Amino acid sequence: MPATPILLKVLLRQNHWQQYAAFCAQYDKAAQRIDSDLARTFPSRAQLHRWLSGSVRSLPYPDHCRVLEEMFPGQTAEQLFSPCPPDALHPAAQNGHAVPGEPDAHPGLPALSTPSIGIRPFIERAFTREHVSIDFAGFSGETLHGVTQEPLDKIRLGHSKPKSLAIRLLLPDTTRPMVLPCRTDDLADDPDYRDRAHSITTRHARAISDTVQELTEMGMIDNAAVEIRAHPARRCSSSTSSTAKKRSSASTRSSNTTSSSPAAPAPCMT
Repeated sequence: MPATPILLKVLLRQNHWQQYAAFCAQYDKAAQRIDSDLARTFPSRAQLHRWLSGSVRSLPYPDHCRVLEEMFPGQTAEQLFSPCPPDALHPAAQNGHAVPGEPDAHPGLPALSTPSIGIRPFIERAFTREHVSIDFAGFSGETLHGVTQEPLDKIRLGHSKPKSLAIRLLLPDTTRPMVLPCRTDDLADDPDYRDRAHSITTRHARAISDTVQELTEMGMIDNAAVEIRAHPARRCSSSTSSTAKKRSSASTRSSNTTSSSPAAPAPCMT
């Protein structure tokens, strides 16, 4: 059985601050409320990983503890770095209420997702080149969103600056009835499921697009574009190919599952 995560990790996920950039932004807001001198003192990505892994043997420096306690009022630093209480793992499931979007689970069982790392090395390698091109086909874009956050953060911080960046996503059109997934009782299309899938797909795809647009407006990338297209049938796999060019063209292809032939894309979603 997996070890219980620390309370800090659970609270970050519940507030959707688990991405490093989101955490730093919230940390800075809390630090400013305490003392402006504490701004920009957030931990490094590696240090945050050690915190969340639960492997630290003592509490962080007092200033870090002060800011974390400001981020999560009512929680002490000792509590934040202790194993999460069972009732805090599923706050919405208390009093017999089900957690929206989650299957029934045993009380107290952590329902924390593990991000896919299969394509991460290929994405990171692509971002080391001058001209970066990424083609992704999948079900929601969540995997691509997760693995591109760190390379995009490096561009924002000035650690890398490709001359051009092109990202193309091929995703299922969740506004149309689907053969699969379907209801188990009559094998009919499930509009409620598609509405939820559409929300997830839109959130992750637009997050990628908004981040790239922001970097372009900041002047961190000279030429960047994100193209999102929808196909009418659900794919049964996800695949990604990345191409990076310097003087001579070099390409890398990867697949996190066995891919099938893609359907013809519909007009752009955005």
